[in-house]
Amino acid sequence: ILGPECANDLNHPDAIQYATDLEVEGHKDFTLPDRREQRFLYCNVHGFFKPKFYWSIEQLAAGPDYAWGQFFVDGLQYYDLKSFKSAVRAVRRKYI
Repeated sequence: ILGPECANDLNHPDAIQYATDLEVEGHKDFTLPDRREQRFLYCNVHGFFKPKFYWSIEQLAAGPDYAWGQFFVDGLQYYDLKSFKSAVRAVRRKYI
């Protein structure tokens, strides 16, 4: 379930905090999407995203200073320095 887009670009630690602090209609279980979820979002609802790079929750295994994200321009997934400020969109998971 898509949460609201953050009004400002944030670095990765602040993006995680934004998602953690988010409350919408009494729901407090927001997080950043993982890479698999971001791919799904790109393929199915990319019209709800600006054509930018969005942070995922996943850190780069080979480099703790980097985290993964999704480009909603062309579908490419890539990593960047966690200090880089970029777009943020939190999600909730509803398990069926």
